Amino acid sequence: MPATQKFVAALSRVWNGMDELNLGLIAAGVGFFIVLGIFPALGAAVLIWSLVADPAEIRGLLESSRSLMPDQVYDIFYQQVTGLIESGSGATLGWATLISIGFAMWSAMSGVASLVRGINAAYGISHRPGTVRRILSAAGLTLALCGPALLAVVVVLVAPVVLSLINLGPVTEIALFILRWAIAFAVITFAFGLLYRYAPNRRGSRPAWITPGAVGAGFVWLIVSVGFSIYLGNFGNYNKVYGSLGAAVALFMWFYLSAYVVLLGGAFNAELEQADSTRAQLAE
Repeated sequence: MPATQKFVAALSRVWNGMDELNLGLIAAGVGFFIVLGIFPALGAAVLIWSLVADPAEIRGLLESSRSLMPDQVYDIFYQQVTGLIESGSGATLGWATLISIGFAMWSAMSGVASLVRGINAAYGISHRPGTVRRILSAAGLTLALCGPALLAVVVVLVAPVVLSLINLGPVTEIALFILRWAIAFAVITFAFGLLYRYAPNRRGSRPAWITPGAVGAGFVWLIVSVGFSIYLGNFGNYNKVYGSLGAAVALFMWFYLSAYVVLLGGAFNAELEQADSTRAQLAE
């Protein structure tokens, strides 16, 4: 079967099976737990960063990712980061800091653990038995996902300096724009690849680092995120409906859509693997 036909067939099966897999309901739960874990994790990042560098630089890093999220969501993150920087200035490595970082990492692990459970559901397999195994799995994935994020931070900091030294003139702005989106796509795709490789509870061989589901989910996530930003900016004013809770509702919706995209990518990979397994059995 040609690759294009195989992908179309897998997409059709995912579309027809979304209700049966309860992906929408699972994505809502995953989005909720990610919201609970993201801000403690953000606090840990600011604390750790303030120990080794100027915490005010985090504002610049957040500004570089502004185009990837809706304005209302960005405002929430910006206000939170600003508050953390002001309250955490002059932080030292003491017991209070270590306890704060530990609590924040535990909260972040809870968000990742909910995502792992959702991906297992998308693959149609049971969750890992035993509390210890689940904690270790979530901790390992949380640390692994820090890698792409740190790499993106380094590139975002270094790239403008390198391009200014090359002195490309007016092309520099275009190059920075393209580079920013290329980095975002690469980081998101690699992060999704990590999840799809290590989150499913199964033994034996694992999928490749970069799968069709990871590439497709990364591309769709960028489109959904930008599309949601345009929708909020032009049509969907949540503040008129929810009042002061409008920004919070937009944040929850953004994480819900993001979780939905991740689960769809996992379900797409599962369908491709099932199709390959079926063909292999028929060929024997």
